[in-house]
Amino acid sequence: MQSGKIPDTSISASSSFDAKSVGPHNARIRTETNGGAWCPKPQVAEGITEWLEIDLGELKVITAVETQGRFGNGQGMEYATNFRLQYQRADGGKWLDYRNKRSEPLFSGNKNTHIAVLSDVKPPIIARRVRFIPHSRYKRTVCMRVEVYGCPWKDGIVSYSMHQGDSRGSEVDLYDITYDGDVKDSFLSGGLGQLIDWDEGIDNFRLDMDSVGKKGYEWVGWKNDTVARQPVVITFEFDHVRNFSMILLHCNNLFSKGVSVFRMARVYFSVGGKYYNSEPVEYEYMVDVVMQMARWVHIPIPNHIGRFIRLELYFENRWILLSEVRINSTIVTSNVTEETAPVIPPSPAPSGDRNGKKTGMLNNGIYEQMSADGTTSGRGHKTQRNGSGHGDMKSEAGTVKALDDTYVGIIIGAVAALVLLCGIIFVFVFRRQRKKYKGSPHKLFGTNHMNFNLDDLTPAMANGKLSNGNMYNSIATMDEKEAMREKLNSNDVYREPVDGIQHRTLPVPPGDYSDKDYTVPPDLSKYSALVVNLPPNPIFHSTNPVRETSPSPPPPTPPPPPHFRITDVTNIQGLMGNSIYALPSGDIWQGENMSVIECPRENLQFIERLGEGQFGEVHLCEAVRVEDFLGEDFLESGMRSLLVAVKTLRDDAGQQARCVLVVTHVGLDQYCSNTYTCN
Repeated sequence: MQSGKIPDTSISASSSFDAKSVGPHNARIRTETNGGAWCPKPQVAEGITEWLEIDLGELKVITAVETQGRFGNGQGMEYATNFRLQYQRADGGKWLDYRNKRSEPLFSGNKNTHIAVLSDVKPPIIARRVRFIPHSRYKRTVCMRVEVYGCPWKDGIVSYSMHQGDSRGSEVDLYDITYDGDVKDSFLSGGLGQLIDWDEGIDNFRLDMDSVGKKGYEWVGWKNDTVARQPVVITFEFDHVRNFSMILLHCNNLFSKGVSVFRMARVYFSVGGKYYNSEPVEYEYMVDVVMQMARWVHIPIPNHIGRFIRLELYFENRWILLSEVRINSTIVTSNVTEETAPVIPPSPAPSGDRNGKKTGMLNNGIYEQMSADGTTSGRGHKTQRNGSGHGDMKSEAGTVKALDDTYVGIIIGAVAALVLLCGIIFVFVFRRQRKKYKGSPHKLFGTNHMNFNLDDLTPAMANGKLSNGNMYNSIATMDEKEAMREKLNSNDVYREPVDGIQHRTLPVPPGDYSDKDYTVPPDLSKYSALVVNLPPNPIFHSTNPVRETSPSPPPPTPPPPPHFRITDVTNIQGLMGNSIYALPSGDIWQGENMSVIECPRENLQFIERLGEGQFGEVHLCEAVRVEDFLGEDFLESGMRSLLVAVKTLRDDAGQQARCVLVVTHVGLDQYCSNTYTCN
């Protein structure tokens, strides 16, 4: 004003007491022309608004104002003790009332007519026109001389639109408090606020460094659950079509409090502001979990033209906090055509909503077009990488529209149903397997036992078990007996121990078999084995192993064992579960008076564990001092021990299991009269 850069034609007023002497053109500070100031015609009081307007010609950043009363060469006595400011950003736009950081509208004015008072404008005003409005609590005559300080607004942003920030607890409100546009349903539109006030936030947003009475005043923050995990969307409008080069965002990274720099940013461009047809720029930021300081993030956007920018910020943590936004650009002087609505191919089967609005199907050829209010039409994706510098950049034709809450609910419900179905199937299979293995001594899962069939280990041995070159659980053939005799009569230096089990025979059950006609089967090896395979004649009866240097005398010939007819042999299930044993038919034993002979436990010596069954384990034991309980009739000459198969029950086996052991499971119910039992 004082320099004269603002012409008189750019200065106007609501009224003047005298247009020539105290008109608005006389309101230049530290200037004594005509009456020496601008003086409104009526007196100023509560409810009476008079203003002095200055047209700055273009957008300016107003950082301070100065006021002075009417000196009038010593005759003036009028001045304004307080005043307010209003400003207009665009031609024909709304006049906005200015408020400082504390939301106070009044400035302190003058106390006399000759001393000028300079007042800072914080936050600064971005406007083309500004008005000084004198204020007084009671009626008085006022006159004013003014000055405006500032600089051109080179960024060219005239407004930004976004969702209002969120509160963090009861003490920290991360709102855009100084936003001067419209606020409807927590959505800000048509104004500017704290993101364009040159006031950078500090690292700890919980502090009130400027003593404005509001913690975190410098920051505007959003949390991801408030926006339904959708990106933070900010739309910027500029005064002219511009060629953009860089976006700078001042972000908080106090990750210990759940605040981090955004994970990714997408930038869309539009000339008309209705359709965003150009390829967007996609920027990815590398997360920083080391330094918790606030920082500037640079997003290169070279050679992109538009008058509108749509910025999408995607969450890395629970919160995104922004303090300042800068966008570097230059005005485009050439003519640029606005975008037109894209031609969308008709869908094969369009469906309508309740309002009759048709919605097309998702096709690769349909691109999603976004308007300034965030509405979309069509969808499509096209991505490429370009650029370098502060991160990886990708371009994508159209935009990626977030799923509607309805679709999200459907997806969540489908996933939950699938998980429930899998759980039901698992429980069904588990219960079925558990029922199948109910009563088994083995665990259904995590068992350390290995189940195997002894028959599979030696298929060529006819269910036999090898020990020292001989086979248990099988019937010795005549060839084997002759081979054993030749071996025992040989002149080998080493001989088997005198008490080895190979040199013993099973006792012959008592009874008279002279009146029975028995025939030997041509080949009994095809039948399963008896308990042990022993040579027919014992050789030694000493209990200590001895190495012989000369052949011993031939053993006495034992009584011939009973022979069974082939038709009298019966195959039954043995103690080992899957082994099949060949026993004489039950009618051979009928009529015989045989009692069960008990074998004391102390007469048993454990030799080897053969296996386990459903109710217990099977062991090969040696019964010693058999004359104590068998009697002399059961013993051959010098026979003092026997090999026996012992099956022991588990501790938790009940009476039914014991019966199964003795009768059913063993399969000897018709032979129980001549069975040895071991206590």
